[in-house]
Amino acid sequence: MAVEDTKGINLVNSVPHISVSVYIFKYAKLIEVIAFLDTGAAQTIMNPEVLTKECWKPHIKHFSTASSEVFSTHLISQPLKIQFFHGCYLITRALGSTLPRKDIVVGWDIITKVNKLRMTPERVCFKHYFQPYVQTPRLFMAQEDEVKHILSEQDDKFPLPNKRVIFSSLSKAKVFPKFDLKAGFWQLGIHLDDRPKIGFCIPNAYYQWKVMPFRLKTAPSLFQKTMCWVFAPIMDQALIYIDDILLFSSSEEAHILLLRRFSEIVQNYGIILSEKKMVIGQREINFLGMQLANGQYQPEPHVAQELLKYPEESLTKKQIQQFFWHSQLP
Repeated sequence: MAVEDTKGINLVNSVPHISVSVYIFKYAKLIEVIAFLDTGAAQTIMNPEVLTKECWKPHIKHFSTASSEVFSTHLISQPLKIQFFHGCYLITRALGSTLPRKDIVVGWDIITKVNKLRMTPERVCFKHYFQPYVQTPRLFMAQEDEVKHILSEQDDKFPLPNKRVIFSSLSKAKVFPKFDLKAGFWQLGIHLDDRPKIGFCIPNAYYQWKVMPFRLKTAPSLFQKTMCWVFAPIMDQALIYIDDILLFSSSEEAHILLLRRFSEIVQNYGIILSEKKMVIGQREINFLGMQLANGQYQPEPHVAQELLKYPEESLTKKQIQQFFWHSQLP
């Protein structure tokens, strides 16, 4: 609310809005939202449009408002990480309800649990960091009387797994199944608005891709991000490198349970697997040039043989490149 003083200058009261980051799981891209810090709210409530539908499940809870009316929420999120500053965050669940012109209302349940987070009349502080309160009209872009997005751009880059470290989690692995997606990139659709960006011409015709084409620069990164999102429930028992999937278990019983969970995910998302490359219930298996067995791994024999073929002196530029490519293994 603006207050006019005697000199005719408009003074604006500080409203506790700050920018926070939301992570829905470890491998997901952060979501930047504007949070309203409400010390009078008993629990944190988020606008359901901030997250995808898969992140919510039905959950009814009733509250009594200051005017003695009943306010109800009907959704609750999966566990998510709300980060105020680097090293200042809380993993919690948020209730879901439509919030006019707001992304999330951070309630007393979070404000009191985040260690060393302090609120002042002008800003929020954590150690030597601080965020002044902001006015939301400068941060939001309104379209048709509806707040859409924060006015900022971020690169949608997602790193591929490092082959040197992904095998470090296999110390207790005893049983392995391996899968490969059939025509992997083609199983990822292209949004209608983005199809003109990757269109191509031939004589007397113009075509647009409906699925992710091979050789697109961002295809491996986007595909890896999607795979991590889809298989997030079993990522602690899976190694995924683009369209190659290796599952691992400590026993045959755990192996059967893992296959059931994997099958449910594949069926829910309509993923097509290559039957020829499918291997199940193996005690020894090869994956990404490594030979795996009894919680240990080593390069496949043919990889070591290829390295021994290189001369010790007078290597050409191409031979040096090939040598480094073959040696990119743990």
